[in-house]
Amino acid sequence: GTTFDDIIPSFGTNYYSFQAPTEGSYNISLTNLTSSCSWELYEYISDCGDDYIAADSSSIASGWADDIVTVNPLYSGKYLLVVDEWDDLGAAFYTVLVIQN
Repeated sequence: GTTFDDIIPSFGTNYYSFQAPTEGSYNISLTNLTSSCSWELYEYISDCGDDYIAADSSSIASGWADDIVTVNPLYSGKYLLVVDEWDDLGAAFYTVLVIQN
């Protein structure tokens, strides 16, 4: 799988690109949160300007709870995972894991 351990500022947004090597079911986890964060997934659709479309997958947990979502299917290709922070508590830490089932 693909793992990102990161820090995000208050009301910040972080972006992660990853490749789904094959079509299938994937788990996307946002864990070890030290503030309220959420995520959204976008699918890469064009080489003309880095165009992405929403992949109809996003966080389901609220607040500081671990958020683990099964996305089915993800097609083989490039994706952009966007993580947003919602508390004004200073820098926050978290782990993102994308793994094929």
